[in-house]
Formats: sequence, C-alpha cells, structure tokens
Amino acid sequence: MLASLGYILLAFFLIRITMIDLKNHYIKNIDLLGLLFSITLFFDHDFKMGFFNLAIYLTLYFLTGKKLGFGDVKLSFVIGLGFNSLTAFLIALNGSWIMGGVWAMASKQTKIAFAPWMLIGAIIPQFLIK
Repeated sequence: MLASLGYILLAFFLIRITMIDLKNHYIKNIDLLGLLFSITLFFDHDFKMGFFNLAIYLTLYFLTGKKLGFGDVKLSFVIGLGFNSLTAFLIALNGSWIMGGVWAMASKQTKIAFAPWMLIGAIIPQFLIK
C-alpha cells in the first residue's frame, strides 16, 4: 500500500513539474519539495549522488552564463537522489542532454523546457539498472 502511494506521488510530481515547465519555463519550489518528500520517504536514495548531480548542474549553470534555469539546477539534486550508481548517473545525464539537444534542434526554439528531459533521463536508468 505504501509503495503504491509512493509511485502515485512520484507520478503526480513528475507530471506536474513537466507540464508547468513546458508551459511557463518554470519549476515551482513546492513541487520540488513534494518530489523530494516522495523520493526520500518511499524510495531508496543516496544524498551523495544528489549532491554530485547538483555540483555538475551548478557548474554548467555558471559556465553557460546562467542560460540553464536555476529550477533545473535545484531539480538536479532531487533527481540525483535516485541514482544508485555512477552508471545510472551517466546514463541519466547523457540521456537528458542528448534528448534535450535533439528536441532543441528539431523545434528550433531559442528557449526550451529542460526539466522534462531531465526527468525522462532520470527514469531511464531505473529500468536499465537493477
């Protein structure tokens, strides 16, 4: 029963963050807190991987002249909690950037919502690595 609640909350926040970011290019802090709560309460998590992912995205944030949204930087910590290995991290990071890059080139937009690609990238290793 609790596991089901965890998956329902996780799905709710993943969909909510995706929809709001697609529409407004913004991630609400309350949604990040809800996602953080869902992951830490119902699933295995690793704070070291969360901080490692945060460090990577924070570095990218400053190297790109803050063109990456800070909501994406904050989201990187939360989704990083779910990475159980360096392999999972690398699959998620590369998958996110490849999918987001292909979408950016195909859509020819000057600004894209990156959170959906981060979330999809974070889900992929959960199915590939056990």
